[in-house]
Amino acid sequence: MNYNSVAYTSFFYTKGQRGSVKLNYDGHCYVKFMENSRGKKWICATRSTTKCRARIRITNDNCLEILHGTHNHDKSKRAPKDRSRDRMRCKVKAKK
Repeated sequence: MNYNSVAYTSFFYTKGQRGSVKLNYDGHCYVKFMENSRGKKWICATRSTTKCRARIRITNDNCLEILHGTHNHDKSKRAPKDRSRDRMRCKVKAKK
């Protein structure tokens, strides 16, 4: 399969309401779905209410792969503000 790798893209992690880890990328929040030998797969945090099928993968070498990039809803209105103590910024490089 050919996935879209995103070069030099910033994303960050925040803590969810119940202590879980959320990944924030391009104004959308994702929750961890599964982890395997290729990396961690994240799905849209609003999937249960909006049936959104957007998903991404953070590979073991910190590349962000867009598995299904289209969201069926607007960007999160509850996106976290700039709270630097609650998040970690990451820069990832695309695979060559």
